[in-house]
Amino acid sequence: MFRAGETGGSLQTEADARVDGKPRVDVKGSLTDDASLDSLWKELTALRKENTELRGQVQALTEASVHAAKLVSELDETRLLAARLREREDQLELARDQATEASRAKSAFLANMSHELRTPLNAILGYSEIVEEALTESGRTELVPDLARIRAAGKHLLILVTDLLEISRIEAGKVSLDPQPLELAPFLAALGRSTEPLATQNGNQMTYQVDRAIGTIEVDAKRLQQVLGNLLSNACKFTNKGRIELGARRSGVHILIHVKDTGIGMPIEQMDRLFSAFTQGDSSASRRYGGAGLGLNLARKLTELMDGEILVDTELGKGSTFTMKLPVRQRPSTV
Repeated sequence: MFRAGETGGSLQTEADARVDGKPRVDVKGSLTDDASLDSLWKELTALRKENTELRGQVQALTEASVHAAKLVSELDETRLLAARLREREDQLELARDQATEASRAKSAFLANMSHELRTPLNAILGYSEIVEEALTESGRTELVPDLARIRAAGKHLLILVTDLLEISRIEAGKVSLDPQPLELAPFLAALGRSTEPLATQNGNQMTYQVDRAIGTIEVDAKRLQQVLGNLLSNACKFTNKGRIELGARRSGVHILIHVKDTGIGMPIEQMDRLFSAFTQGDSSASRRYGGAGLGLNLARKLTELMDGEILVDTELGKGSTFTMKLPVRQRPSTV
């Protein structure tokens, strides 16, 4: 028999224990199903973890967005700088072309002025010698020292003008080479003998280390004498009561000609401007020994024109060695 009190109470109790088919906690906090609660806790923990991961991803995306915006800004700045750099390069290229053209025009002008500059200088030197001879014959020797100073100054000026014009002619492309077979040993011996008076002015001694079997070289003798003359002149000028050595030897397909002195030498840090025009390794040397700094610049240009190079070994206070390295056979060329 159906009893409302019993059956109804039983059904109500079962309904209270389940909500949507899942175990629940009653109002007093007691558990109706331990296994179901454990499952619910795990789901909640998983959701929390997933939520934390999502927050991390959102944070990462935010930071990436900020970084991307920064990169875009830097890219725009880089593009702007690149445009400015291209504009600056165009300006520098234009300035370089203008400077090159001006240098060529200057070199061409000086090269064409060679005759006009040398002729009056040679006339001054010639007339000073004539006047000196006339005064000596007439017994008026008190003016001879003054004429000697005029002649010495004129010769110095002529050397400077000649070197300057030679450099200008090289830069203007008006220097040609005429290589011919040359017996090197007698050539160097004659060059050394002609240098001895200049060496003895400062109490220096000339020595030679030339291989007698060095043989023949095909070279423009005039240009070779010009280069070695500059090297020997420098050695004599910067050496006092020392030794100047002129030597040569063969090394494979090259000839090595050196000028070695026991003069003042120079520090290594001055080497970078040693061959620059109008400069000397040490400005104090220019004031003390004179010179315009053209000789070594001209020597290097002529040596390079002859397919060679000049090597330098120097030590401050102990002297310098300049070695001219030339091919045994030289090709004719025009700058």
